[in-house]
Amino acid sequence: MPLIAVDGFSAEGATAGQTVTFVLAEDLTLRGKVLARTGDVASGQVAQVSAANAPGEARSVALQRVTLRAGSVNVPLRSSQARGAVGPVQYKELPESGKIEVTLFVAENVQFPEGQ
Repeated sequence: MPLIAVDGFSAEGATAGQTVTFVLAEDLTLRGKVLARTGDVASGQVAQVSAANAPGEARSVALQRVTLRAGSVNVPLRSSQARGAVGPVQYKELPESGKIEVTLFVAENVQFPEGQ
């Protein structure tokens, strides 16, 4: 799911140990049901930052303890599609806004209350 950094992370980068706040860039759905809405807030911490080796190359950042607040439910997120795998996530600058976008994945199954 794409998330956009709104605090603590910019095109200039981030610093290890820094708290970062994201907003969900599009609705998170499962079988046609919206579980989290565009604009829902996620936050976590920067663990490590890797600079690009060459101009125009993707940069990456390792994030930890990232949680999306979807209504009354906290959804843990991870940087890798594979469960249990830990690694840095590539990020990109959005040209129209200069904001940073990352793609994260749901880390574990979460129970949502009926009606949410």
